[in-house]
Amino acid sequence: MTRGVRFLVVALVTAGAAAAPHVFAEVAARVPVAGPQPAARSVDALLAWAAAPLASLAVFGLYLAPAWAWFPRADGDEPFGWFLRMFAVALGGQAVLTTLLAAFAPGVRGSAFAVLCGVAAAAGVAVTSRGDAGGWERRRDDPLWRGWWGAGVVTLVGLGAALAPHLHWEGMNGDGVHAFESVRRMLEAPSPFWSPEAGILSAFPGPTSVTFAWPGVWFMRLLGEMEGAARLPALFYLLPMGAGIFAVARAGGGEPGPVSAVIQWAGSALFMAVLAFSATYSPYVSDLALPGTQDTLFVASLLGFIWAFVAERRGWMAGFAFLTCAGLPSGVPLLGLFGLAALATLRPVPWGRLVLTGGLCVGAVVLSSLLTAALTAGTTVPVGHEYSFTELLDRIRALDVSDWARPRLWVIPAGIVPAVALLLFPGQTGVGRAVALLTLLYAGLFQVQYRISLHYFVPAMVLPWVVVWTHPWVRPGHVRRVPALGALGLGLVAAWGLSWQRDYVLDRTPQRVGAWIQIDVPGYDRSDPRVFLASELLGDLVPGVWEPEVPDESYGGSPLVWLRYAGSDDPRVRLRPDTVPPHPGWIVLSTGYGAALDVRDAGVVDSLRALRPGARAGVPLYRISKDRLF
Repeated sequence: MTRGVRFLVVALVTAGAAAAPHVFAEVAARVPVAGPQPAARSVDALLAWAAAPLASLAVFGLYLAPAWAWFPRADGDEPFGWFLRMFAVALGGQAVLTTLLAAFAPGVRGSAFAVLCGVAAAAGVAVTSRGDAGGWERRRDDPLWRGWWGAGVVTLVGLGAALAPHLHWEGMNGDGVHAFESVRRMLEAPSPFWSPEAGILSAFPGPTSVTFAWPGVWFMRLLGEMEGAARLPALFYLLPMGAGIFAVARAGGGEPGPVSAVIQWAGSALFMAVLAFSATYSPYVSDLALPGTQDTLFVASLLGFIWAFVAERRGWMAGFAFLTCAGLPSGVPLLGLFGLAALATLRPVPWGRLVLTGGLCVGAVVLSSLLTAALTAGTTVPVGHEYSFTELLDRIRALDVSDWARPRLWVIPAGIVPAVALLLFPGQTGVGRAVALLTLLYAGLFQVQYRISLHYFVPAMVLPWVVVWTHPWVRPGHVRRVPALGALGLGLVAAWGLSWQRDYVLDRTPQRVGAWIQIDVPGYDRSDPRVFLASELLGDLVPGVWEPEVPDESYGGSPLVWLRYAGSDDPRVRLRPDTVPPHPGWIVLSTGYGAALDVRDAGVVDSLRALRPGARAGVPLYRISKDRLF
């Protein structure tokens, strides 16, 4: 690809991304009256189902553009491995850029931010002497790479259209808004960590659950403080996740072809649909803002580490290990389990890389402990304890081996057949056996825990695809290739039929409740921890979703959700500083945290608890009883 063509690519994605904030804002403003469909006018449907998904592609391209310009693919680079490394470079570079802007130019947002990223990419095109001279021809000669991008564009646009109501209009749940507020904080702060003065909000994120926030703030700085900006990264992370699957497969001796790319994207779309509809603690709605973004980026980082291990790229092993261990506390156990699986299956034994893996695991634990100690120095409240290693250990101590139906939670989202392929040990390559053993060990870890959630099984939903694409049966020319690919397709069709939420109803109840509430405690616009602490009083309006009476006997929710959507010209609920007297005739419901919660009349609380949203999160197949969730 010539330098002129590269400049043109940068210009096109910059122009599209610069228009994206206006498109997303317009879509968000055109909220449907009821149900999952947008308003009847054709312009609304065009914006939600066509313009926004196409603008999303430009946004994805702009995120990668500076790294693509400054880190061109070298001669001999396997394309999927190069893409993984480029993504890691993009993540690090954009994190530095957004941190600098938060400190010195927090007002650079929207289209101006898009132009800034475009200038950075154009500078890379101008400075890099190689200019990726033969890259375009190399890509044309790789049918899998070409087919993967073609199928990927169609899939991402299709997902953006199919999930449009959820992406742009659905009310956030407690987990989603927690992630939203932590990311929003970074628009003007160097980190997503909260001080203890923020109350329960300070429990997340922590040093072992922070990776998702760095790309998240980039999307929010570009698109604005809206639901779509918090949820869209989940779709974007399907790119490094898919690249990681094929990178590991090729490094492990697999030979997937163009048909494999189409099947893989169908599997990725199934995975995203399961997260969008069913991965939640809320009885009403799932929210891609969390865990969808966090888990998809986490498994992409894990695949990056496995690729670096197999490809003997020790420096990249360290980089992807950092992203994995900072993504979720299960990162260290997964790296350790992979080391054990590699020790048992790879010959000759890669002792040097195994020692490095062990050192990286130890280093991750030490670094996390030091960072936690630094963040909590002088306080009595631990930062980010919700996803800590000790929390994980507490869960492991509570065991139950009686639930033999539990594999459905990962076998079906994996497309059924890939999970079956885990058991075909005799025909697998060494890398295939290592990944198969890792998957079975990891799934077994949560098979015996009493407390579980669907999103715990995400790595087990994705890793089986690596085993499939390394298997000799899917190689070109193999006598069983056509039956194997056909079985994969039929398994996906069956899994899609079991996983699609046919009775989906758009849930706008959080916005309705917020319209009853007025917040007189200042500081929300600047993410002041004190207003979040005061907002915990809103929990006295309705019980939390973990309470046994929710959802059948009472409506339930999260104070963070009500704070996010609060705003009323005719309020029935007021949250005020306790130094301000209540309005005449209003009833003081509760006080604390330097604030007071008032209601206009005695029937307000009963009216809120009597709400019964038509939305119901998750297809029945994936629903988990409340005692096991909490």
